[in-house]
Amino acid sequence: MHIGYLGPPGTFTHFACKKAMTHGDFEAPHMVDYQSLDQLFDALSNGDVTAIFSPIENSIEGPVNRVLDALIHTETTVIDSIISMPIQQSMLSFNSTIAYSDIQDIISMPHAIAQCYSFIRSHCPQAAIHHAPSTAGSVPMINALGLSKQTAVVIGHAGISDFFPIHVIEQNIHDQKQNMTQFAMITQSSIQEQDQGRTDCMLAFSTPKDAPGSLMNVLDIFKSHHINLTKILSRPKKSAIGSYIFFVEFSLRHLSVSIDALFSTIEAQCLYFKPLGIYGSQHLHD
Repeated sequence: MHIGYLGPPGTFTHFACKKAMTHGDFEAPHMVDYQSLDQLFDALSNGDVTAIFSPIENSIEGPVNRVLDALIHTETTVIDSIISMPIQQSMLSFNSTIAYSDIQDIISMPHAIAQCYSFIRSHCPQAAIHHAPSTAGSVPMINALGLSKQTAVVIGHAGISDFFPIHVIEQNIHDQKQNMTQFAMITQSSIQEQDQGRTDCMLAFSTPKDAPGSLMNVLDIFKSHHINLTKILSRPKKSAIGSYIFFVEFSLRHLSVSIDALFSTIEAQCLYFKPLGIYGSQHLHD
């Protein structure tokens, strides 16, 4: 079994995927790293991997929009499970004695930079910010950008030091100490039947534009069946300004109607409708 993940080794996704493998029903999976979310979904669509493991939402920075877009633009992809894990950002440098006042360059992916914005502003506001495709991918960029290893730092998982000769300068530098990321195991199989371990569902849908009450008509269906919505998001359709795809996640606990009947009722109110998965969720510690 081949599991693709957003790499390279040393990213939070890498460590979360390894942890998920030890808690799931996987027999010696082979983890394959990809350098972008697009490459990750392409690998799944091409059959190069059995499943992919990707961040889908962060408690500080919100949803990973590229993943939501990919879920609706690739017809057969569905969420198989959701794993939540605390995210503890660290500052690392090749210079083990670097002082905050000496830091001239900070490199990391945009989400990680945003999660540590207050720390950066307070301790090294003079530093230039450089965006990388991933946290672990920040380390090679020091050379690629021609930066000094003595004055540059990266932000990411402390375990990056397992893969590069780099030192942890400061741990837990994220602004919100309850920083949490949800990761999704995504497959190309059909929607799984609801069972005791699959307690949540996510749908994507669109409603007629400029039709007053069209969104409310869908939300009223959930209300009429006393279904608890745990998440609601929107993304542009990419076809015209003001046209949106809505994402809703809801609990299947105490569901008083069959899931097929619920889907049919909702789909009748929609221009576009896609179930994105029936899945279980678990919380893991890093």
